[in-house]
Amino acid sequence: MSEEANKPQAQSEKGQAQDASAASPRPKKKRRWGVWFLLLLVLAAAGAVLWAKRTGTLASWIARMQKASPSQTQAPASAAPQQQPRELPQNAQTRLIALVQAMDELSARLDALEQLLRTRQTALAAERRSLLLLGLARAAAPHASLAEIASGWRLAAVAETDPKAREEAKAHADEAERALAEAMKARHALLAAAETLASRWRAENVIPTPDNPWLARLVGWIHLYRAPPKEAARRAQLAVHLRALADDLLFGRAPSDASWEPLRAEVLLALRAQGKRLALPRSLAAIARVKQALVRAAQTRLQEISS
Repeated sequence: MSEEANKPQAQSEKGQAQDASAASPRPKKKRRWGVWFLLLLVLAAAGAVLWAKRTGTLASWIARMQKASPSQTQAPASAAPQQQPRELPQNAQTRLIALVQAMDELSARLDALEQLLRTRQTALAAERRSLLLLGLARAAAPHASLAEIASGWRLAAVAETDPKAREEAKAHADEAERALAEAMKARHALLAAAETLASRWRAENVIPTPDNPWLARLVGWIHLYRAPPKEAARRAQLAVHLRALADDLLFGRAPSDASWEPLRAEVLLALRAQGKRLALPRSLAAIARVKQALVRAAQTRLQEISS
């Protein structure tokens, strides 16, 4: 009775479940878009790799990556084990100490040599300055001869430290030597003319010598000369004047053209009267002008150094 009673109840429950399942909506099928997208991505990557391989881009890119990170592409070599420093043997320590001492001694010697070099350079600079002052003082003396002026400028040219001043000193020394050569040439001509003019007159004693030796000895103590004629006296005066001019030329002292021209003409006339023809310089004033210019230049340079 109980099984038959439960049977219709189970059938009714089954029917209700079927009606409920028939009444509920069916679920939709899921579309597989992810699989197609992954397949498309794989194909694109394969195409890019093939294109890069054909054009050579892939190889260059790999090479750049290897250069950029060598530590990532290459396995590091086996690290060397750290070794503890060994102690030097006693012989090596002794040699090292001796080497350090030798280096210290060499450094001390070098310092001493540098100090000695500086001392000598200072002494050399002081000596050159003294020589420069000496040379300029000799060339700046107003009463110095042309030879002294030339030597003074030559000494100054050696002692000068400034290249421009050294070249100027050399130029002044050369100019002084040229003036000295001209003065010597003119002096030689003046002395030759003076010798010619003075050699024409010889003074003679007008007191005759007696035959008695005692009287001759007594008369020998007395001399009486005849006065020279006016022409001879004038020639003697000209000779003395020419010798004085010749001596003055050595010191750069020369007459002006206004005073030298009439004297030159008179000397030439006197020489022609004796049948002599000698060449005399037309002007002597240039020698004096050169000396004055050299003396002023030396004085100016001396003031520049002393100030």
